[in-house]
Amino acid sequence: MPQAPVPQRDARHLPPANAIGRRCTLLIFTTVFSVGAILQTIAGGSRGLGYVYAGRVVAGVGIGAISAVAPAYVSECAPKDVRGRITGLFQIMVAIGVMLSYFINLGISLHEPSGPQVWRIPFGFQL
Repeated sequence: MPQAPVPQRDARHLPPANAIGRRCTLLIFTTVFSVGAILQTIAGGSRGLGYVYAGRVVAGVGIGAISAVAPAYVSECAPKDVRGRITGLFQIMVAIGVMLSYFINLGISLHEPSGPQVWRIPFGFQL
């Protein structure tokens, strides 16, 4: 029995990482994340809490896409004999980043107990 041909998908229906490449996708979403981090950092005063919320959403979209594409990009670019170690190191670096953010927040809360710098400095460290 003959099989039906598999329809080809054009670039409009592909995920961005497949349509434009992983490197370009990472650059685009890094820019998206940076815009979100800047929005969070400049919030306050007359700009208010809305900038923090918008910045969190924009930065979340950026970091979510980066988290999905970066391990695939790293594993595709790594030599075959060290691919697993490099991909594992990627996850370890994410955990180290979380730990550093905790200690940054701890240090700021100990040295800046009140005022807008308590939240503005950690948001600025994202960049």
